[in-house]
Amino acid sequence: MEETNSEVQSINNKKIYKIIGLIVLLILAGCAFYFFYWVKTPQYSLKLIQESVQNHDVVAFEKHVDTEALCTQAVDGFLAQEMSTNDMNNPLIQGIIQTVKPAIVKSLKDGFINYVRDGNFNMTNPFETNKTNNKIANSEKQNENKIKGYTQATKEKLDEINKQISDEISQNISINMTNVKANLQTQNIFGLIDGKVAVYIPLKILTNQNITINNIQIQFIDNNNNIVYEKTITDNIVMQPNQENTITSNFELNPFIDKDKNLIKVFSNTTTNVIITNIQTPDKNIKYQTEL
Repeated sequence: MEETNSEVQSINNKKIYKIIGLIVLLILAGCAFYFFYWVKTPQYSLKLIQESVQNHDVVAFEKHVDTEALCTQAVDGFLAQEMSTNDMNNPLIQGIIQTVKPAIVKSLKDGFINYVRDGNFNMTNPFETNKTNNKIANSEKQNENKIKGYTQATKEKLDEINKQISDEISQNISINMTNVKANLQTQNIFGLIDGKVAVYIPLKILTNQNITINNIQIQFIDNNNNIVYEKTITDNIVMQPNQENTITSNFELNPFIDKDKNLIKVFSNTTTNVIITNIQTPDKNIKYQTEL
């Protein structure tokens, strides 16, 4: 009799594991679709993200995309759409989901990173540790930290040099900062707040020659004087001698990116600062330095 009970228990365990496996496969399949749908929507048209995928640049992709939030949102969204109210209120099913969810999110995140790296959506086993992927991720993180590794002395020297460059640019073109305006329009898409920003920048040429504006940096600054968001315009805007013109920069904010989502949240409490960092005159190129 004991042997029979043991066999029954073994059969029941196998059934439970099959159910868990089925749930995992359904979630992963649904979330993979969620990702490929998202990369084709307007939010994904952000230039830096698109280029990082095209160039298979994982470091740049992770810098601009919060993959952890994306994967978690994808799993939650899929479950909310596919599961019935009874399933969502079933303690057993909820217990299983909460147990396997972290492993599913990690597997999905690995799949996204693999897709960016080599174009193949290869997901790891949700219940196995992939040491190779961990080593690659750690190596990429170390390289990113090296790139950011300016010493304070280097930063101060660059600030000193760029102050002189800023003065030279200001002799050729001015920004009417009093009339710089920034507007934010938001819309709710399936529970995600998506934003579109328009920045209006009044400019005036101060010389008798054509000026090409190659680079403008837009900064959003909070009440503590911290820069919460930066956007760079590289449109090569040509202005005529002594011309006055208000240029407009339009860009989208992606709710899957932390800094974008944060700007949507704090936008009404920010001020806008604009810096011209690169112009071309008929005689020379005047550009901020980023390294010594």
